[in-house]
Amino acid sequence: MRSDWRCVGSGHKLRRVKSLYRGPEWRWLVTLAVIALVVRLGWALLMMERVPQFDEVNYIGLASRLAAGEGYVDETGARVAYWPVGYPALLSRVFRLSGGPSEVGAVALQIALGIATCLLLSVLGSRVVGPGAGRLAGLLLALYPTHVMYSTLRLTEPLFALLLLGAIGCLALPRQPGVIETVLAGLLLGLAVLTRPLIVLLPFLLPFGLAAKRMGRGRAVATAFLILLTTLLTISPWLVRNHQLTGRWTTLTTSGGFNFWAGNNSEARGGYVRRGEIEASLGVGDDFDWHRGYGLGLNALREDPLGALKRLPLKVSHFVALETDGVLWNLKGFAQSPGLSAVLILLFLANVAYLLALGTATLSLLGRRDLPAFGRLTVLLCVYMLAIVMIFFGDPRFHLPLMPFLLLFSASLFADDEGWQWPRFEDVLPASRTRLTLWIGLMVTMGLLMVLNVAVKRAGGAW
Repeated sequence: MRSDWRCVGSGHKLRRVKSLYRGPEWRWLVTLAVIALVVRLGWALLMMERVPQFDEVNYIGLASRLAAGEGYVDETGARVAYWPVGYPALLSRVFRLSGGPSEVGAVALQIALGIATCLLLSVLGSRVVGPGAGRLAGLLLALYPTHVMYSTLRLTEPLFALLLLGAIGCLALPRQPGVIETVLAGLLLGLAVLTRPLIVLLPFLLPFGLAAKRMGRGRAVATAFLILLTTLLTISPWLVRNHQLTGRWTTLTTSGGFNFWAGNNSEARGGYVRRGEIEASLGVGDDFDWHRGYGLGLNALREDPLGALKRLPLKVSHFVALETDGVLWNLKGFAQSPGLSAVLILLFLANVAYLLALGTATLSLLGRRDLPAFGRLTVLLCVYMLAIVMIFFGDPRFHLPLMPFLLLFSASLFADDEGWQWPRFEDVLPASRTRLTLWIGLMVTMGLLMVLNVAVKRAGGAW
């Protein structure tokens, strides 16, 4: 089943690439997997000498102790709940298979997750848009620089992106999601919550996205309720475990209080800043009361609401910021910094791809006569992530899991059932000054937010 996804107008068909989308799907998927694998293996070989940094060290340590049968504990053996359990739990399975902590195993896991996301995007896109757009989207993700660079970072984003794409796909693919699709979506969302808890409130908003299927308000609410129930059942063992540790039933991770305080204190600049004085304010003896951060953050909001409003564009600027993490996190792992020219080339490639994807996805979205279910759910997801950023803080890592969705929007601008094409601008936004003005305005706004983000980072000494 495929929704009406086409842009207005047929586009100017300069050239058709037929062999890649008219052949059997299995042949294309094998080709796509090989392309994604070769690109990621090539990057991994370049990064062989790097050493894990920052959050990676904690995830590897937690996974290593889980694999050794010590439980979810820190280096002192104390039970912890600061870091989400999803990725370390999966990584620990790899370590068990490899007989202990393995750098090769950790990178192989990230490569496998990246390839799986490319294949899933291609299959889902072919079903909800068309074979041309679906296969092009999978190829774009396989080559997307920042997604490739995360293959050598032991971070949660590749796993989170795969789970999120799968959950949304279960709801968007069938005409009316049945019990199996709904339960599977809830299960995947539950696993996504355990990987990145920030997504925990999304099931409450799903009735608005599901309305795109015209299933009626009652059925949309019932479907969302089943998703929510399945999600809660999936995360409940971890909630019970953390209740025993913290005495609170709502604790998925204890880092939420710190993150809320870090994003809403009077010195916050909209991004993640792990300052010593913030940690000190949450200290209780030799330990930390991370939950206290919520109270401190709410007090700061009440005392200075105008300051909180001023921080909102700063938070959004970090969310849509230029992509630097994939490059810089990798390069900071080397004992000797590579040359400036290499850094600039990598940053240039990453951000040219990002800006093109962002611009074409927005252009494609504005050219729709009627947005189908997958598109409605994608917009809902983007709005949700933006709201979370405005509550806590922004970081360019947060928009990476959205890129598979946006790349499908971009691909649909350049592909239809007959092939890949180069669309004429007037076909995408036909005689619509309002749409054209809105698109230009959005691009200018995002550009200004990116410039603001660079200025904030320079002022804060981050660059």
